[in-house]
Amino acid sequence: MCEYCLETNMEDQLRGSDGVVYDTENQEYNLYVEHFRNERHWIPVNFCPQCGKKLTKER
Repeated sequence: MCEYCLETNMEDQLRGSDGVVYDTENQEYNLYVEHFRNERHWIPVNFCPQCGKKLTKER
């Protein structure tokens, strides 16, 4: 696991940046990206785009 996909990542910590965050409501990992005009995007991912770790959450 790298800093990009830490389980403790939260949107508030990533403002103005990007990283992987866990969505507890939908029980999925999302790539969070914030652009220069406060445009935010969440893209569901199964693997970390930086280190390649498979992202799964035990249910």
